[in-house]
Amino acid sequence: VTVTETKDGQEAPAPAEKVKSKAIKGEIPTPTADGADQTVTVEVTYADGTKEDATVTIAYGEAKDAYAPEGQQVDVNKGEDPSAEAGIKNKDDLPEGTTYDWKTPVDTDTPGETTGTIVVTYPDGSKEEVEVTVNVVDTTPQATDTELYTAQGGVVNKPYGQTATNDEVIGVVTTDAPAEKIQSIVVVDAIPTTGQNQPVNVKVTYADGSNDTVIVTVNYGLATDAYDPAGQAITVDKGSQPNAADGIANKADLPANTTYGWTAPVDTSTPGTTSGTVVVTYPDGSTDQITVDVIVNDNRTDAEKYTPEGQEVNVNKGETPNPEDGIRNKDDLPEDTKYEWKTPVDTDKPGETPGIIVVTYPDGTTEEVEVKVNVTDPRTDADKYDPETKPEIIKPGENPDLTDNVTNLDDLPEGTQIKDITPEGTIDPNKPGEYEGTLEIQYPDGSKETVTVKVTVEKPASTVTPVNNQQNTQTNKVTKVTTSGPKTGDFTNLGVHTAAAIGSIATLAGLFFARKRRKVDEEQ
Repeated sequence: VTVTETKDGQEAPAPAEKVKSKAIKGEIPTPTADGADQTVTVEVTYADGTKEDATVTIAYGEAKDAYAPEGQQVDVNKGEDPSAEAGIKNKDDLPEGTTYDWKTPVDTDTPGETTGTIVVTYPDGSKEEVEVTVNVVDTTPQATDTELYTAQGGVVNKPYGQTATNDEVIGVVTTDAPAEKIQSIVVVDAIPTTGQNQPVNVKVTYADGSNDTVIVTVNYGLATDAYDPAGQAITVDKGSQPNAADGIANKADLPANTTYGWTAPVDTSTPGTTSGTVVVTYPDGSTDQITVDVIVNDNRTDAEKYTPEGQEVNVNKGETPNPEDGIRNKDDLPEDTKYEWKTPVDTDKPGETPGIIVVTYPDGTTEEVEVKVNVTDPRTDADKYDPETKPEIIKPGENPDLTDNVTNLDDLPEGTQIKDITPEGTIDPNKPGEYEGTLEIQYPDGSKETVTVKVTVEKPASTVTPVNNQQNTQTNKVTKVTTSGPKTGDFTNLGVHTAAAIGSIATLAGLFFARKRRKVDEEQ
């Protein structure tokens, strides 16, 4: 690939520093059978990072320019067509797929030497010619002893268990040649020891060296005619397949390498007596079939017979789950099967926990099944949580906002709503004194509870002589209210507002906040 640039209207090779790299894209093509030119793409990357593809043409040469076939003499019988391929000595050096033909037919009518031209055609279609000598041989055949005489094989029959001998095989070969014309008769193959119609090649060689091969057939009697297998009952466990060989009582009397199998698998799914047919296969391939009794016993333990299936068990927090509830298929298990936990299940905390059920069968065998125990807390949110409030201090004429007086909002579940349900007229904002407001706490699960809030309406500033400016921050843990009058106010989302109020000396001296009775919570 040559890279050029144009300067002053003239193209010249580009400086080497202008070309960063040249890379072949894909594979370099190999020559095709027709010898056609091949192309390959080269990617040129310039110094500034730009790229350009260039096409390179690969012109492969013709096969005739790469190879040199060598001729050799071809011998052929008078009147026959010589093989063109036989006239090339170095065919193995030429490419696969090369063909050879005579340029013109070779005249083989006259014995002696003549010439012929072989056209060698390569896979790419290129050709070249090679001139060779063709030797035409005039052969007037003379009859050999094999052609003059005829040999024939015979049949050897042997009972099962006996083997045909070399002399017995040769003894059944016949020929019409006189004894002096027979040089030898030899068994060529190994003599088989079993089977029917087994061929054995025998070579007859005559005095002139010519030979003929004949076939002697050897027949052996069948083992099934020579043996009588005796059946016997088989005892087998339920679900197991019995050994067919165990159903034959006199295996020691049968020939070595005899095999045993069932005509069909024996059904042992039901205890009791059934039957099966044993196929006795002898080494010669012949067979006998014997029907035998199969006694099916069920010796499995209950643990082996049954498979308990576990399932999830639901239980309330703090309660003991029933292990029997953890087995899905109790009806499939035997009567009087017992179920117990391997170790006590911890149900102190809600959530999933594992448990292992020990299944004890009537026969005393056991097996273990691991199950999930889902521990749930049945209490409502109102039972679980204790909202705490702080007092509300307002000046005369101000309206109290009690919905932000719950101090432990972060401890309550998200979505909890607070509503001021203080009955109208309960708090007189124009009359100094202490009052009690009521809040309704509504939880996400729909449960509710009410708490009280101490409300103090301060005396007018002109009638009070302050003693100190101490801020009242005591938390009022209010008692739940079980009754309520007309409700005022709206539900509001949880919010925390810090309220600080400076009370008068008299108010601070007499203010004791009611504490909400705490519920007993096993969780906390």
